Amino acid sequence: MPKYLENMERELIYVPEEVKVKPTPVQRNVLDVATELTLLYYEKNSFSSVDQIQETFVSFYAAVRAAEFSGSKDLIDFLSDNIKKIAVK
Repeated sequence: MPKYLENMERELIYVPEEVKVKPTPVQRNVLDVATELTLLYYEKNSFSSVDQIQETFVSFYAAVRAAEFSGSKDLIDFLSDNIKKIAVK
């Protein structure tokens, strides 16, 4: 038997038994990535001023923007030697 609810205008609206939705992948922009990198960095490192945090954020932001427009071959130079061995395979 179909289910119905009353809305604010006192009309009956149909409520399906199951609602199927397709999950959409999370899209992260440059600010999201730079913010997360800054937070991760300061989980392991201490800071002495707000200016230091701002400088760190700007550095991460610039790196993420540069990576956004670079090809994967250009980015390999930034990896450590251990990770390069895995990435180049």
